[in-house]
This record gives sequence, C-alpha cells and structure tokens, in this order.
Amino acid sequence: MASKLLRKLAYPTLPVKGKIYDPFSKFQQNLYGGSKTEAGNNKIPKFGHKTRRVWIPNGHSKWLYSNVLEEKFHLYVTSRVLRTIDKEGGLDEYLVKSTPSRLKSLGLRGVELRALVLHKLGAKNPILEKLPSDSGAQKRYLEKVKDVVLKLNRSKKLYQQIKSLVGKERSVNTSV
Repeated sequence: MASKLLRKLAYPTLPVKGKIYDPFSKFQQNLYGGSKTEAGNNKIPKFGHKTRRVWIPNGHSKWLYSNVLEEKFHLYVTSRVLRTIDKEGGLDEYLVKSTPSRLKSLGLRGVELRALVLHKLGAKNPILEKLPSDSGAQKRYLEKVKDVVLKLNRSKKLYQQIKSLVGKERSVNTSV
C-alpha cells in the first residue's frame, strides 16, 4: 500500500495506467509518438500469394535541446514527432502540452522529461510538498522515493536531478 502511494508521489504526471509490459523497449525509452513495429502480409495481386513482412517506424537519432532544463538529450524520435516538436515550438512545449493522446504516447522517458520540465517551471510537486522538515526523516523519505523510482525503471541520473532540486528548494525556503 505504501509503495503505491510513493509511486503516485514520485511521478504525479505519469499517465500510464496498468502494467507496462516492456519498460526497456525502445518505444518506452524514446519519443516514438505511439508508433510501434507492425507485422502483416504483402499480397501479390496477380497470384494472391502472401508473404510476411514488418513495418518499422521511421526513427532517427537526434540531440534535442531543452530550453527550460538547459541541457541536450540524445533520443530516438520519429519524423512525425520531430514535425510536431517543430510545430509546438520546441521540446519543452511538446512535453508540457497535455492532450490525452499526447500523454499516452510519450513513453516512460518522455514522462521523466515532462516531470523535470514541469518541476523547473514551478508546477506543484507532491514529493516536495510532503518532504519532512528534519534532515533524518528527509533522508529516509528520499531513500524510499529512490527505491520506488528505481523500481519503476527510472534512471539514477533522474534521481540525482530530483535530489539536487530538492536541496535547492530547501535552501531557498530556509533563507526566506
């Protein structure tokens, strides 16, 4: 029960409901916009013979810059997602726009980036709101969040970014 609560606290913007069957797949770790590998048949018109074939998304390896995070990210993206990013005005705007279909197609890596961008923009984050004031309890709480984050197949780099952001907010709150 506690792990479910921490999972909700760790990533309140996580749109994925239910079990993620393949969290390490390239479709979850990159921005594919919901497109996946599809299989089917080619049918020869004259004779009607069928041959199996596979359609693969048109993915490209790109370095995308986030203005809010001031950092470049190496991602595989499809041509359709690249056009949408250009249309929206950049990676940050693409991630923050919250249409239901966009949230479903972000994948785990897109959701991680979205959570970081929203945090930098000042959106309310339940992790920081429920953070205890004394340092011992704060350390235990962050360890629980770390365990949940790593169980959800998140990267250690993301945990370090969350931890550094928490430290910055604590120093700002004490100086005010």
